[in-house]
Amino acid sequence: MGSPDIAEYPLVQIRWEGEFRDGHRALLSAVNAGHLSIIGPGAIFGPPSNLSRLRNPRGPALLELTDCTNAVLDDFSTQYQQLWSIHLLFCDHLTARGLIIRSLGANGDGLDIDSCRDVLIDHCNIDTGDDAISLKSGRGLAAQQLGRPTENVTIRDCTLISSIYAAIGIGTEMSGGIRNVHVENCVLAGRQNCIFIKSRDGRGGYIEDITGQNLIINNSPTFIGIDLLKKGIQASDPVPGDVEKWALVKNLTFNHIQVNHVAELIAGKNVPAERVMDGFILNDITGTCGRGISLANMNNVKLSDINVTGFDGPLVSAENVTGTGWDKPGK
Repeated sequence: MGSPDIAEYPLVQIRWEGEFRDGHRALLSAVNAGHLSIIGPGAIFGPPSNLSRLRNPRGPALLELTDCTNAVLDDFSTQYQQLWSIHLLFCDHLTARGLIIRSLGANGDGLDIDSCRDVLIDHCNIDTGDDAISLKSGRGLAAQQLGRPTENVTIRDCTLISSIYAAIGIGTEMSGGIRNVHVENCVLAGRQNCIFIKSRDGRGGYIEDITGQNLIINNSPTFIGIDLLKKGIQASDPVPGDVEKWALVKNLTFNHIQVNHVAELIAGKNVPAERVMDGFILNDITGTCGRGISLANMNNVKLSDINVTGFDGPLVSAENVTGTGWDKPGK
């Protein structure tokens, strides 16, 4: 259980919301460690809210691993509020298995995967105020030049719920890139979006090769929300250029999805015309939704077997979109 004494959490260099700065050391932390394991059963309770609310400098996270390899987090539960629970930065070959994560309030993310490689998140149950799982890689020109993507991430057999934001957030801090993410056999629910792909001008970077299959989406405003225009805090050193300042987003594929009481199936109109999204495949989508699919500024869209009911208006609304099936998605 975390101490209420801020003196127990000395100031160290952290990456918070995409940039390096001073912040209080986490309740549990490790830097440059190999073959580190935290194995339950057991429970970790973070410090009280008067510490987790601190922002300048940032208060202590619950668990923070930096530059660690072959780490295993297995079979324990956490409880925290108003700040990231588990922040993993520059880690390689990481496994999070059988975790029960509970967190409340804005900024109360469950798992933040930040410029990490070869990550397995398996049989976790996460219910948070902010994103249940957030994939990040820094923001601004410095993060793009550092070139440390979050890549090769598998999320499987999990239940992910957010009472404020997204079950899975991809971005907005993604200037180092996010690629090769696979989500399978999961149950998801989010208060704003279920899966949220997000960026803004000045980020640069890329989001590519994201796949999802065998997903159940419950009681969410969207199955997938895409906003690449103005989400997130502007970087102190934004990526310049008329085209390069926008994120390059390509190759998103989702197959065999069941949606239950989703307000809008796909909200995908906030894509910059200067850098269109390339490659968006939806196949075998069933269930109920209030509205259909809205898309803009995309190439190589492929829709097939979209068999949802209960929606008002057109199933697909598209502007500056090329591809196949989007005009007859049920075929």
